[in-house]
This record gives sequence, C-alpha cells and structure tokens, in this order.
Amino acid sequence: MIRRPAPPGLDPHRIAEIIVATGDGRRRGSGYRISDGAVLTAAHVVAGAAAVRVRCDADRPGEWSAPAAVVWADERSDLAVLTVEPPAGAPTRLVTARFGRIADDRHSVIDVCAAGFPLWKRRRRSDGGYFRELHQADGTVAALSNLRTGTLEMTVAPAGADPDPEASPWAGMSGAAVWANRRKRRTPCRGAPLRLTGTRRASLQMS
Repeated sequence: MIRRPAPPGLDPHRIAEIIVATGDGRRRGSGYRISDGAVLTAAHVVAGAAAVRVRCDADRPGEWSAPAAVVWADERSDLAVLTVEPPAGAPTRLVTARFGRIADDRHSVIDVCAAGFPLWKRRRRSDGGYFRELHQADGTVAALSNLRTGTLEMTVAPAGADPDPEASPWAGMSGAAVWANRRKRRTPCRGAPLRLTGTRRASLQMS
C-alpha cells in the first residue's frame, strides 16, 4: 500500500472524475475521495445510474480508475457517497476527512476554490476523441446569502467557452468539493453559468 499523507487543503490526487452510464448514454461529474474507499459527489450526478466509474489522476503518472457503487444518496441535500476499491498501486491509507459546521451567524465573504471537469474544458485528443481537462475554479461565497434555502452560492469567473448552447458550460463540475481556508465544504457544486450552488451542510478539514 502507498501512504498518501494529507496536504493542507485540496489534494489533486484525490479529485475524482465521475463517469456515469445510463440507459440514454453517458454523463460526467466530479467528486473527491474522502477516504480510501469512499468518494463524495452530488446525488443528481449518479441519479438513475446503470453503472458508475471513478477515475483519478487522468493522463498523469499514477492514473487509475475503478467501478464504484452508490451506497448513499440524499436528493434533498444533493449529496451522494460512492464506494470504490482502488486497484493495486493507487494511493491508500488516506487520512479520513473530518466534518464540522459552517458559521452562518455573521457577515463574511469567503475566498473558496473547487476543482472538477466542466463541459467547457472539453478538449480534443490527437486521435479525434474528446476528454475533459481539470479546471480549478476560484471564487467567493457570501456567508449570509441563501439562508432560507439552506444553500451556499459560489461566485466564479465566467466560463472560458460555451461549446454547447443547449447545455451549461459548467455541466460536469457538479459534485466538485468546495474548499475555503484549506477546509473543504461538503458542498458539491451544481452547474450554473456564473454562480455554483450547493447545500449548506458542513466543513471538512484534512488534518
């Protein structure tokens, strides 16, 4: 087994591309490995899935992928947990994520970031096929916004392209973990043009 000590914040080796097969084809989302065998994503990413696959470190040294199963999903909070058995050679013995409450009793504007695989980062390979490049989205969250609906709203720069007018350029970013001050919000992103929203649930700190 390979021990992967937790860095102070988002670990790029734990960012997961979620590939979902349905009766109508395939779709993509994003997620984050919160422990050796668990990946956090958005419930709507895996809703109605016939099969799910998790891929980490795509096209990089150490790339791996494996089938995953949805073991818990909650439509109201739009959260889902997948179980996955990483293949031999994949980073293991990860430090398990810890959760805590997000303060919502005072004015603040928080610098945040998320990393995932939006549609607008689709690229063409030399063989003519397509892939999704990883995107780091930096933005802000206004702590008092959306208290009535219990969500957090992440404001980011506009997408760099709009490859499909019939779909959000942020499609595929859904499920990405949102980080603030080296702590992870248990808040999967939901695709939207300039504001990405997710449930106001908890923060997660990698120790």
